[in-house]
Amino acid sequence: MEGHFVILQCYHEVCVLQLKADGRNTRKWCKRRGLEEQRFYEMSKLKTQFKEILKVKLEYLVAFGRALLHSQLGAQPAGRRCA
Repeated sequence: MEGHFVILQCYHEVCVLQLKADGRNTRKWCKRRGLEEQRFYEMSKLKTQFKEILKVKLEYLVAFGRALLHSQLGAQPAGRRCA
């Protein structure tokens, strides 16, 4: 399992390098460590896709929750509604 954490740490370091140096040093950094720079770009793309999926699902769940709440509030007697 610790291999996954090493990969995650490497990914984080590549992201920091890209922010600090506009990506100029990432190729050297990866080469010195025997890593493929392209894999980190693919990881970034997957991360973005996953975030978008989560965002859409969250919006759906919020809308569903609101609809459920409104249907439950509509079914309660008038004197028992929550403010």
